[in-house]
Amino acid sequence: MTCDDSCYEEVAGAVCLMRADGSEHILQYNSMALDLFQCETREDFSHLSADSFLALAPVERLTVRVEQV
Repeated sequence: MTCDDSCYEEVAGAVCLMRADGSEHILQYNSMALDLFQCETREDFSHLSADSFLALAPVERLTVRVEQV
C-alpha cells in the first residue's frame, strides 16, 4: 500500500511514523505532530528532531523499549 503525505493529514491526531530498527528515523508525520511539538514548519520539526524520534522523547519518559527481533 502506498500513501502520499496527504493521507496522514486525514488522521484525527498527531502521526509520527518511524523506523523500528534502532535508529527510530522519522519517515512521515502530519501537521498535528508539528503542532504537538510547537513547530511552525517542517524544517523546524526536522531541526528539533534531527529526523529521529529518540531526540523528541526524553529518555526518562520512555516507557517502551524497541528491540530488534
